[in-house]
Amino acid sequence: CFGTNPTTSDSATVRITLAQALVAYRDEFYDFLKNEHAENYLLCAEEIKQFKENATTDKAKQIVNDYLQPPPNSGRQALIYVPAKILTPLVNALQQDQVEVNLFDDVENNLYDIIDLDFLQRFQPK
Repeated sequence: CFGTNPTTSDSATVRITLAQALVAYRDEFYDFLKNEHAENYLLCAEEIKQFKENATTDKAKQIVNDYLQPPPNSGRQALIYVPAKILTPLVNALQQDQVEVNLFDDVENNLYDIIDLDFLQRFQPK
């Protein structure tokens, strides 16, 4: 989904790719997502990208706590829903200190699918 090809519609508007939205139009796309109350998808994806550059247990725990599964006594809800089939193995690996650079790959793919399917089609950069 990250490499979606742009297509031309009947109205002659070009659909931008997810890669373009995340790089070339990052600020505009962030504002669009914020208006949709969905900026956490982009912020989490950026945090995962940072994690991949320097995979540490602390950074992995921060991402899980901030976006995916807040600590039980925090009184907060997860900012991003991730299916249990993705979240459970990730949390188990983290609890066993099995932190590898690909730890969040399934979460990242899930985020990009949601961004691409739910938001990118409606985003029109200026």
